Amino acid sequence: MMGTFFESIDTPTAVRAASRGFSVLVLGGLSAPLVAMAVPPLGAVWLTLTSVLAFTLAGVRIGAASRPAVHGAVAATLAYVLVLPLVLISPTTRDPVQIGLTVLTALVVGAVAGMVSARRASR
Repeated sequence: MMGTFFESIDTPTAVRAASRGFSVLVLGGLSAPLVAMAVPPLGAVWLTLTSVLAFTLAGVRIGAASRPAVHGAVAATLAYVLVLPLVLISPTTRDPVQIGLTVLTALVVGAVAGMVSARRASR
């Protein structure tokens, strides 16, 4: 079962895509206080927007994956798993519901991005 799962994704491409998503998540988190000071309404949704962007950028890079939706979901979730230790440093961000919803968002956004990328490539 696990062998077929790993065969359905392009592992090196997934790792590179997760790295890209991780970079966007880190830069978005670091710039959040500046955005909140400059444009308070945008600051309220900045982390959400950068998370969706990061998960999309991670999920869209599918390489030679035979199951692009699974590949995109894995890459986006790996991006969040890479940034999770930074999130857990602060006791105020250790909300299990928020972490679970972010993982769910990564799975869904990454899968959709992978499917869209595969459909665009097949045209």
